[in-house]
Amino acid sequence: MFEREPWFYERILPEFEAYQRAKGVGERDGFVAYAKSYVAYYKSMDQGTVLVMEDLGRRGFRMYNKLLPLDYNHVKLAMVQLGRFHAVSFAMKRDRQKVYESLKVSNPIVEMFRKNRYCRFLVSESLKLALEIPGLTEMERTVLNQLKDNVLAEFEACLDIGQAEPYTAIVHNDCWINNCMFSYEEDGLHPKELILIDWQLGCCAAPAVELIYLFYLCTDTQFRAKHFEEMVQLYHQSFGILLRKLGGDSDVDYPYEVLKKQLRRLGRYGVMMGSFLVPTMCIPSEDLPNLDESAARQKSTDQYELPYKLDEKSLPVYQERMLGVIRDAIKFGCFDL
Repeated sequence: MFEREPWFYERILPEFEAYQRAKGVGERDGFVAYAKSYVAYYKSMDQGTVLVMEDLGRRGFRMYNKLLPLDYNHVKLAMVQLGRFHAVSFAMKRDRQKVYESLKVSNPIVEMFRKNRYCRFLVSESLKLALEIPGLTEMERTVLNQLKDNVLAEFEACLDIGQAEPYTAIVHNDCWINNCMFSYEEDGLHPKELILIDWQLGCCAAPAVELIYLFYLCTDTQFRAKHFEEMVQLYHQSFGILLRKLGGDSDVDYPYEVLKKQLRRLGRYGVMMGSFLVPTMCIPSEDLPNLDESAARQKSTDQYELPYKLDEKSLPVYQERMLGVIRDAIKFGCFDL
């Protein structure tokens, strides 16, 4: 996993940039929503990773408050950039197939869950926690139990690239609040640019996985009720605009109905990842343990427990947000497949 981020900065993103430039697409209309890298190197776990990046703070970029759901303007900006990002993949698959194939890497999340019992434990136990939310219906309990009892099989089914082909792209694969940085207008409130950071999970997958992550983890049920369809349309519109500039056709290469089908199929993935990550977004960062250290400590004792604790302040916030995730996934037809 640690070699992926240097791979993105050393190979994938420069190839994407060069391809867009060759097609006459400049920064204003293309995908350049990533930090500049001056050195990107990985050889082995022992010798480590070297990444020398620009300081985004000097350009006015900052993190969003993870305790707050993303609002309309932040999500809108993300949809535009993700649409452009995925459009480059679809165009390169057609025009520079050999180059594109050489850039593809498999989804590390599948391997993590196959090999790492602690990862499976975290999601299974997080789904148990979700089962304690007051007011769950019998159907909602059935859905959560189904996911809890089949964590690995559900991950493998959701992330099976064979089911997604030929509608796949190189994706960020970890597109949530903590991996987005924004710059703002002079009022400090309205975002004007987005930069995606932390490409360690990047891979080839269904593009809809990015939208699932962003919608289910980073917005609330009120936002999804008002704007979900609008934002999906905006994403596909942005995708189509850049794809046309690159010589493609979104109605052929990635039809809107295919995107909606992927969103329905991947909704259960959003519930599983949400069960673990939504709690961490309801707890201030200073109150969260270091997850890597917690995993190493628990692995050494072979006695696992969830690394976070919800208190009387964070518990009701978590329960409201997680209940919204569960109910929206059901409402959007993600368990009708």
